[in-house]
Amino acid sequence: MNDLQGADPGWRYLRRLREAWCLEGRGIHRKDVQADVAKETGLDVDAFVRALDDGSANEAFQRDRDECQALGISGFPTFVIRRDDETRQVDGWRPWDAFEEIVRDVEPHLEAAPLQANEDAALNLLRRYGRLATCELAAVFGTADDDAEILLEELEGREDVIRRPVGHGLIWELPGARVKTAKTDVATRTS
Repeated sequence: MNDLQGADPGWRYLRRLREAWCLEGRGIHRKDVQADVAKETGLDVDAFVRALDDGSANEAFQRDRDECQALGISGFPTFVIRRDDETRQVDGWRPWDAFEEIVRDVEPHLEAAPLQANEDAALNLLRRYGRLATCELAAVFGTADDDAEILLEELEGREDVIRRPVGHGLIWELPGARVKTAKTDVATRTS
């Protein structure tokens, strides 16, 4: 269903839906919460609700389920990596090194685009994704979690980011970002 308005908006919606559930405790099984998340990610809410109501979203979901069954996928997340006649599956959570090894099996000449682990790159990623966990930034930069946290703390010291403890980790957001919680809307700010 998340691809009915395009792949990129679909990925943004899916990430934001996971955040709504995991970070904010919102009941994502509820249609009104799903519509709110669609609005937060810039989807056409009327088209989104229409797809829920007319069954086209459910049909797309069932097609996805059928494809998963045909591929023998029973765990999530699962990534199917294809290149010409070569196909590999990455089932469940894997550390990046294991994931990269499977990708390189399919395309051995693939070269990673270098990304400098610096403040500008961190801010650009936060602008793109809205919020990131320390471990996500570390994975993107290929650094240790401690190094990513030091970089983010430097940005926090300049009030360029805001730290939010969640569970046993930290989430980092830009000031002024709208944060939904199960009870209220809160605008994050430094003061």
